[in-house]
Amino acid sequence: MSGWTGSPVTYALGSAGLVVVVEAGDRPDGSAVYAADEVRLRQPFPDEVVATLSIRPGARLPVYGFVRMPEGCLPLGELTVMSHGSSRTPGASQWGFEECRLHIDQRLPFSVLDRVRPMPVVELPDLAWLDLLPGDPIGALRRFVTGWFADVPAVAEAPPTASVQATPVPPALAALYEAAAGRRQPLGGFNRIFTPDRFKPRGDGRVVFGTECQGVWNLLMDPGEPDPAVTYDDLGNGPVVERERLAGFLVQFVVADAAIGTRYGGIATTHPQAARGLVDTLSPVPLQPLHWPADPTRLYVGPGLAVAVCPAPGASTTEDGPDLVEIYAGSRHRIALRPAREPGFQWDHFTG
Repeated sequence: MSGWTGSPVTYALGSAGLVVVVEAGDRPDGSAVYAADEVRLRQPFPDEVVATLSIRPGARLPVYGFVRMPEGCLPLGELTVMSHGSSRTPGASQWGFEECRLHIDQRLPFSVLDRVRPMPVVELPDLAWLDLLPGDPIGALRRFVTGWFADVPAVAEAPPTASVQATPVPPALAALYEAAAGRRQPLGGFNRIFTPDRFKPRGDGRVVFGTECQGVWNLLMDPGEPDPAVTYDDLGNGPVVERERLAGFLVQFVVADAAIGTRYGGIATTHPQAARGLVDTLSPVPLQPLHWPADPTRLYVGPGLAVAVCPAPGASTTEDGPDLVEIYAGSRHRIALRPAREPGFQWDHFTG
Protein backbone atom coordinates (compact mmCIF):
# COMPACT_ATOMS: atom_id res chain seq x y z
CA MET A 1 0.00 0.00 0.00
CA SER A 2 1.18 3.53 -0.83
CA GLY A 3 0.53 6.43 1.51
CA TRP A 4 0.81 10.21 1.34
CA THR A 5 0.56 12.13 4.57
CA GLY A 6 -0.32 15.79 4.53
CA SER A 7 -2.56 18.44 5.99
CA PRO A 8 -5.49 18.68 5.86
CA VAL A 9 -5.80 15.45 3.83
CA THR A 10 -4.02 12.08 3.82
CA TYR A 11 -4.25 9.41 1.12
CA ALA A 12 -3.60 5.67 1.23
CA LEU A 13 -3.85 3.55 -1.92
CA GLY A 14 -3.89 -0.22 -2.11
CA SER A 15 -5.44 -3.04 -4.11
CA ALA A 16 -8.70 -2.74 -2.12
CA GLY A 17 -9.19 0.94 -2.90
CA LEU A 18 -8.27 4.52 -2.08
CA VAL A 19 -8.62 5.80 1.49
CA VAL A 20 -9.09 9.55 1.96
CA VAL A 21 -8.70 11.04 5.44
CA VAL A 22 -9.56 14.73 5.85
CA GLU A 23 -9.15 16.75 9.02
CA ALA A 24 -12.26 18.11 10.72
CA GLY A 25 -13.04 21.77 10.02
CA ASP A 26 -14.76 24.14 7.63
CA ARG A 27 -12.42 24.96 4.73
CA PRO A 28 -14.53 26.23 1.79
CA ASP A 29 -11.46 26.57 -0.45
CA GLY A 30 -9.55 23.55 0.86
CA SER A 31 -9.92 19.82 1.34
CA ALA A 32 -12.75 19.06 3.79
CA VAL A 33 -16.26 17.75 4.26
CA TYR A 34 -18.22 20.40 2.36
CA ALA A 35 -21.80 19.27 2.94
CA ALA A 36 -23.74 16.41 4.48
CA ASP A 37 -23.37 14.50 1.22
CA GLU A 38 -20.12 15.88 -0.22
CA VAL A 39 -16.35 15.91 0.31
CA ARG A 40 -14.22 18.33 -1.71
CA LEU A 41 -10.53 17.70 -2.30
CA ARG A 42 -8.11 20.40 -3.49
CA GLN A 43 -4.59 20.28 -4.85
CA PRO A 44 -1.88 19.15 -4.37
CA PHE A 45 -2.63 15.55 -5.39
CA PRO A 46 -0.15 12.66 -5.67
CA ASP A 47 0.04 11.34 -9.24
CA GLU A 48 -1.28 7.92 -8.20
CA VAL A 49 -4.32 9.54 -6.54
CA VAL A 50 -5.00 11.60 -9.68
CA ALA A 51 -4.89 8.42 -11.76
CA THR A 52 -7.33 6.71 -9.40
CA LEU A 53 -9.82 9.58 -9.20
CA SER A 54 -9.80 10.43 -12.90
CA ILE A 55 -10.07 6.95 -14.39
CA ARG A 56 -13.37 5.99 -16.02
CA PRO A 57 -16.04 4.95 -13.46
CA GLY A 58 -16.20 1.28 -14.46
CA ALA A 59 -12.47 0.80 -13.83
CA ARG A 60 -12.14 2.94 -10.71
CA LEU A 61 -11.16 1.43 -7.36
CA PRO A 62 -13.53 2.07 -4.44
CA VAL A 63 -12.94 5.28 -2.47
CA TYR A 64 -13.46 5.30 1.30
CA GLY A 65 -13.65 8.45 3.40
CA PHE A 66 -12.71 9.25 6.98
CA VAL A 67 -12.52 12.42 9.07
CA ARG A 68 -9.67 12.79 11.55
CA MET A 69 -11.13 13.79 14.93
CA PRO A 70 -9.35 14.34 18.27
CA GLU A 71 -10.67 10.96 19.48
CA GLY A 72 -9.84 9.09 16.26
CA CYS A 73 -11.05 8.70 12.68
CA LEU A 74 -14.78 8.90 11.97
CA PRO A 75 -15.84 6.83 8.90
CA LEU A 76 -17.81 8.48 6.12
CA GLY A 77 -18.35 5.25 4.22
CA GLU A 78 -17.90 4.86 0.48
CA LEU A 79 -17.48 7.94 -1.67
CA THR A 80 -18.41 8.34 -5.35
CA VAL A 81 -16.55 10.70 -7.67
CA MET A 82 -19.02 13.33 -8.91
CA SER A 83 -16.65 15.58 -10.85
CA HIS A 84 -13.06 16.73 -11.06
CA GLY A 85 -11.45 19.78 -12.54
CA SER A 86 -8.09 20.78 -13.96
CA SER A 87 -6.40 24.09 -14.73
CA ARG A 88 -3.22 25.28 -16.40
CA THR A 89 -1.14 28.12 -15.06
CA PRO A 90 0.22 30.65 -17.60
CA GLY A 91 3.30 29.25 -19.31
CA ALA A 92 2.70 25.69 -18.13
CA SER A 93 2.72 22.93 -20.75
CA GLN A 94 0.35 20.58 -18.93
CA TRP A 95 -2.97 20.79 -17.14
CA GLY A 96 -2.89 20.29 -13.38
CA PHE A 97 -5.49 18.28 -11.45
CA GLU A 98 -7.08 20.98 -9.30
CA GLU A 99 -10.06 19.59 -7.39
CA CYS A 100 -12.34 16.60 -6.99
CA ARG A 101 -15.89 16.46 -5.64
CA LEU A 102 -16.91 13.22 -3.93
CA HIS A 103 -20.45 12.20 -3.03
CA ILE A 104 -20.96 10.66 0.43
CA ASP A 105 -23.17 7.70 -0.39
CA GLN A 106 -24.68 7.58 3.10
CA ARG A 107 -25.67 11.19 3.84
CA LEU A 108 -24.43 12.42 7.23
CA PRO A 109 -26.95 13.40 9.91
CA PHE A 110 -26.64 17.08 10.77
CA SER A 111 -25.49 16.14 14.29
CA VAL A 112 -22.49 14.36 12.76
CA LEU A 113 -21.93 17.08 10.15
CA ASP A 114 -21.63 19.68 12.91
CA ARG A 115 -18.84 17.63 14.48
CA VAL A 116 -16.78 17.10 11.32
CA ARG A 117 -17.51 20.55 9.83
CA PRO A 118 -18.44 22.95 12.65
CA MET A 119 -19.98 26.18 11.37
CA PRO A 120 -18.31 29.50 12.24
CA VAL A 121 -20.62 31.81 14.20
CA VAL A 122 -20.75 35.30 12.68
CA GLU A 123 -22.93 38.36 13.04
CA LEU A 124 -25.58 38.22 10.31
CA PRO A 125 -26.91 41.26 8.44
CA ASP A 126 -30.27 42.48 9.73
CA LEU A 127 -33.48 43.18 7.81
CA ALA A 128 -33.74 46.93 8.48
CA TRP A 129 -33.50 47.58 4.73
CA LEU A 130 -36.79 45.75 4.23
CA ASP A 131 -38.66 48.48 6.14
CA LEU A 132 -37.76 50.97 3.37
CA LEU A 133 -39.82 49.07 0.77
CA PRO A 134 -41.71 49.73 -1.32
CA GLY A 135 -41.39 53.51 -0.82
CA ASP A 136 -37.59 53.89 -0.94
CA PRO A 137 -36.08 51.15 -3.14
CA ILE A 138 -32.80 53.03 -3.61
CA GLY A 139 -32.30 53.30 0.15
CA ALA A 140 -33.20 49.62 0.54
CA LEU A 141 -30.73 48.70 -2.21
CA ARG A 142 -27.90 50.57 -0.50
CA ARG A 143 -28.58 49.01 2.90
CA PHE A 144 -28.97 45.48 1.57
CA VAL A 145 -25.72 45.61 -0.42
CA THR A 146 -23.65 47.16 2.38
CA GLY A 147 -25.00 44.63 4.89
CA TRP A 148 -24.90 41.51 2.74
CA PHE A 149 -21.34 42.17 1.51
CA ALA A 150 -19.98 43.67 4.74
CA ASP A 151 -17.27 40.97 4.86
CA VAL A 152 -15.96 41.78 1.36
CA PRO A 153 -13.22 44.46 1.36
CA ALA A 154 -13.91 47.57 -0.72
CA VAL A 155 -11.55 48.13 -3.66
CA ALA A 156 -10.16 51.50 -4.76
CA GLU A 157 -11.41 52.38 -8.24
CA ALA A 158 -9.67 54.26 -11.01
CA PRO A 159 -11.41 57.51 -12.07
CA PRO A 160 -13.82 56.93 -14.98
CA THR A 161 -12.72 58.01 -18.43
CA ALA A 162 -14.28 61.04 -20.11
CA SER A 163 -16.50 58.83 -22.31
CA VAL A 164 -17.80 56.92 -19.29
CA GLN A 165 -18.40 60.17 -17.38
CA ALA A 166 -20.60 61.32 -20.25
CA THR A 167 -22.80 58.21 -20.07
CA PRO A 168 -26.08 58.94 -18.22
CA VAL A 169 -26.54 56.68 -15.20
CA PRO A 170 -29.97 56.54 -13.49
CA PRO A 171 -29.89 57.19 -9.72
CA ALA A 172 -30.64 53.57 -8.78
CA LEU A 173 -27.66 52.25 -10.75
CA ALA A 174 -25.44 54.99 -9.35
CA ALA A 175 -26.49 53.91 -5.85
CA LEU A 176 -25.64 50.29 -6.64
CA TYR A 177 -22.17 51.23 -7.92
CA GLU A 178 -21.58 53.39 -4.86
CA ALA A 179 -22.65 50.63 -2.47
CA ALA A 180 -20.55 48.09 -4.37
CA ALA A 181 -17.49 50.33 -3.80
CA GLY A 182 -15.46 48.66 -6.54
CA ARG A 183 -16.34 45.12 -5.44
CA ARG A 184 -17.38 42.70 -8.16
CA GLN A 185 -19.72 40.57 -6.04
CA PRO A 186 -22.61 43.06 -5.59
CA LEU A 187 -22.97 43.32 -9.36
CA GLY A 188 -23.81 39.62 -9.60
CA GLY A 189 -22.37 36.22 -8.84
CA PHE A 190 -24.73 34.46 -11.27
CA ASN A 191 -26.21 37.03 -13.65
CA ARG A 192 -24.39 40.33 -14.13
CA ILE A 193 -25.02 44.07 -14.00
CA PHE A 194 -22.55 46.03 -16.14
CA THR A 195 -20.56 49.09 -15.16
CA PRO A 196 -21.10 52.06 -17.55
CA ASP A 197 -17.92 51.30 -19.51
CA ARG A 198 -19.55 48.03 -20.60
CA PHE A 199 -22.97 49.42 -21.59
CA LYS A 200 -23.89 48.36 -25.13
CA PRO A 201 -25.95 50.98 -27.01
CA ARG A 202 -29.01 49.95 -29.02
CA GLY A 203 -30.37 51.97 -31.89
CA ASP A 204 -33.53 53.01 -30.02
CA GLY A 205 -31.74 54.96 -27.28
CA ARG A 206 -31.65 52.07 -24.86
CA VAL A 207 -28.53 50.28 -23.66
CA VAL A 208 -27.76 46.73 -22.55
CA PHE A 209 -26.80 47.10 -18.89
CA GLY A 210 -26.78 43.47 -17.76
CA THR A 211 -26.89 39.88 -18.94
CA GLU A 212 -27.76 36.32 -17.97
CA CYS A 213 -24.81 34.16 -16.89
CA GLN A 214 -24.67 32.31 -20.24
CA GLY A 215 -25.82 35.21 -22.39
CA VAL A 216 -29.32 33.77 -22.93
CA TRP A 217 -30.91 37.19 -22.38
CA ASN A 218 -29.81 40.78 -21.89
CA LEU A 219 -31.27 43.60 -19.79
CA LEU A 220 -32.27 46.82 -21.57
CA MET A 221 -33.09 50.29 -20.25
CA ASP A 222 -33.15 53.93 -21.38
CA PRO A 223 -30.30 55.52 -19.34
CA GLY A 224 -31.73 59.00 -19.93
CA GLU A 225 -34.81 58.30 -17.81
CA PRO A 226 -34.63 58.76 -14.02
CA ASP A 227 -36.24 55.37 -13.28
CA PRO A 228 -36.58 53.52 -16.57
CA ALA A 229 -38.48 50.37 -17.37
CA VAL A 230 -36.38 47.18 -17.49
CA THR A 231 -36.77 44.83 -20.45
CA TYR A 232 -35.38 41.35 -21.08
CA ASP A 233 -34.56 41.19 -24.77
CA ASP A 234 -35.80 37.58 -24.99
CA LEU A 235 -37.08 35.22 -22.29
CA GLY A 236 -37.91 32.56 -24.87
CA ASN A 237 -40.85 34.22 -26.60
CA GLY A 238 -39.47 37.68 -27.27
CA PRO A 239 -39.03 40.78 -25.11
CA VAL A 240 -40.56 40.93 -21.62
CA VAL A 241 -40.89 44.07 -19.49
CA GLU A 242 -40.38 43.63 -15.76
CA ARG A 243 -43.15 44.69 -13.38
CA GLU A 244 -40.89 46.90 -11.27
CA ARG A 245 -38.97 49.78 -12.78
CA LEU A 246 -35.19 49.98 -12.43
CA ALA A 247 -34.96 51.00 -8.74
CA GLY A 248 -37.25 48.20 -7.53
CA PHE A 249 -35.82 45.75 -10.04
CA LEU A 250 -32.26 46.25 -8.78
CA VAL A 251 -33.38 45.37 -5.25
CA GLN A 252 -34.92 42.20 -6.66
CA PHE A 253 -31.84 41.48 -8.78
CA VAL A 254 -29.41 41.54 -5.84
CA VAL A 255 -31.74 39.53 -3.58
CA ALA A 256 -32.45 36.91 -6.28
CA ASP A 257 -28.74 36.68 -7.06
CA ALA A 258 -28.07 36.22 -3.34
CA ALA A 259 -30.55 33.33 -3.31
CA ILE A 260 -29.31 31.65 -6.49
CA GLY A 261 -25.66 32.60 -6.93
CA THR A 262 -24.18 32.66 -3.43
CA ARG A 263 -21.61 30.06 -2.32
CA TYR A 264 -23.71 28.45 0.40
CA GLY A 265 -27.30 27.43 -0.15
CA GLY A 266 -29.80 24.89 -1.33
CA ILE A 267 -32.09 24.05 -4.22
CA ALA A 268 -35.20 21.88 -4.22
CA THR A 269 -38.30 21.05 -6.23
CA THR A 270 -41.39 20.46 -4.12
CA HIS A 271 -45.10 21.15 -3.74
CA PRO A 272 -46.22 24.67 -2.82
CA GLN A 273 -47.72 23.43 0.46
CA ALA A 274 -44.31 22.07 1.52
CA ALA A 275 -42.57 25.28 0.43
CA ARG A 276 -44.79 27.29 2.75
CA GLY A 277 -43.21 25.52 5.70
CA LEU A 278 -40.03 27.46 4.91
CA VAL A 279 -41.30 30.78 3.52
CA ASP A 280 -43.76 31.27 6.37
CA THR A 281 -40.73 31.62 8.67
CA LEU A 282 -39.30 34.40 6.46
CA SER A 283 -40.24 37.95 5.47
CA PRO A 284 -41.56 38.55 1.93
CA VAL A 285 -39.87 41.25 -0.14
CA PRO A 286 -42.78 43.68 -0.74
CA LEU A 287 -42.30 44.17 -4.48
CA GLN A 288 -44.12 42.72 -7.48
CA PRO A 289 -42.97 39.24 -8.60
CA LEU A 290 -40.06 38.86 -11.00
CA HIS A 291 -40.43 37.29 -14.44
CA TRP A 292 -37.11 35.38 -14.11
CA PRO A 293 -36.15 32.59 -13.51
CA ALA A 294 -39.85 31.76 -13.98
CA ASP A 295 -43.00 33.84 -13.75
CA PRO A 296 -43.91 34.57 -11.01
CA THR A 297 -40.76 34.52 -8.86
CA ARG A 298 -41.30 35.68 -5.28
CA LEU A 299 -38.51 36.62 -2.88
CA TYR A 300 -38.23 36.07 0.88
CA VAL A 301 -35.50 36.96 3.35
CA GLY A 302 -34.26 36.22 6.85
CA PRO A 303 -31.15 37.42 8.67
CA GLY A 304 -28.32 36.70 6.24
CA LEU A 305 -30.63 34.49 4.13
CA ALA A 306 -32.28 35.03 0.73
CA VAL A 307 -34.87 32.70 -0.82
CA ALA A 308 -36.50 32.68 -4.26
CA VAL A 309 -39.58 30.60 -5.09
CA CYS A 310 -40.87 30.13 -8.65
CA PRO A 311 -42.79 27.60 -10.78
CA ALA A 312 -40.73 24.50 -11.53
CA PRO A 313 -39.99 23.57 -15.16
CA GLY A 314 -42.94 21.59 -16.51
CA ALA A 315 -45.23 22.55 -13.63
CA SER A 316 -48.96 22.59 -14.29
CA THR A 317 -50.97 25.69 -13.45
CA THR A 318 -53.94 25.25 -11.13
CA GLU A 319 -56.40 27.72 -9.60
CA ASP A 320 -54.00 28.08 -6.66
CA GLY A 321 -50.88 28.47 -8.83
CA PRO A 322 -48.24 25.97 -9.99
CA ASP A 323 -48.44 22.43 -8.67
CA LEU A 324 -44.63 22.29 -8.31
CA VAL A 325 -42.18 25.00 -7.34
CA GLU A 326 -38.42 25.44 -7.30
CA ILE A 327 -36.84 26.89 -4.18
CA TYR A 328 -33.43 28.54 -4.10
CA ALA A 329 -31.85 29.52 -0.78
CA GLY A 330 -28.53 31.33 -0.43
CA SER A 331 -26.27 32.92 2.15
CA ARG A 332 -22.70 34.12 2.52
CA HIS A 333 -22.53 32.34 5.89
CA ARG A 334 -23.42 28.71 6.59
CA ILE A 335 -24.88 29.60 9.99
CA ALA A 336 -27.72 31.56 8.32
CA LEU A 337 -28.89 28.34 6.65
CA ARG A 338 -29.32 26.44 9.90
CA PRO A 339 -33.09 27.30 10.15
CA ALA A 340 -33.54 25.88 6.62
CA ARG A 341 -31.95 22.49 7.32
CA GLU A 342 -35.20 20.60 7.80
CA PRO A 343 -37.88 22.72 6.13
CA GLY A 344 -40.48 19.98 5.61
CA PHE A 345 -39.22 18.92 2.17
CA GLN A 346 -36.04 17.29 0.85
CA TRP A 347 -33.32 19.54 -0.53
CA ASP A 348 -31.85 18.27 -3.79
CA HIS A 349 -28.61 20.02 -2.86
CA PHE A 350 -27.82 21.78 0.39
CA THR A 351 -24.53 23.10 1.77
CA GLY A 352 -25.67 24.61 5.08
